[in-house]
Amino acid sequence: MDAIVILRTTNCHGIRLRKCFANIRSNLFVFITNRAVFYSNNTSERALRPSAIFSKVTNGFLSQWSGLLFATVRSVVDTGRQNNLSVFQAIHITIDRNNSVA
Repeated sequence: MDAIVILRTTNCHGIRLRKCFANIRSNLFVFITNRAVFYSNNTSERALRPSAIFSKVTNGFLSQWSGLLFATVRSVVDTGRQNNLSVFQAIHITIDRNNSVA
C-alpha cells in the first residue's frame, strides 16, 4: 500500500482514487486484523437486493417520500432480523426510542 500511495499520477481519476484511499487507508484492511469484520460486501448487496427488485417491478416510486418510507421500513425490519427480532418488535423498539428522544 505504501508503494501505491507514493506513486504520483496526472490522470484526474488516479488523483481522485489516490485521495479516496488516503482518507480511508486505516480502514482498508481491517478484515485482516479483526476476524469479526467480514471481507466482502456480499451481506450489504443481499440486503439491497429486495429494494432493487421492488423498484424494478413497480417502475420506481411515484414520490420521494414513498421511496424514503420504503427504505426506512426495510432498514428497521432488516436490522431487527439481524438481531433476531420479529418485525413487530423491531418497529416497536424503533418507535419507542424515537419517542423517548423527542
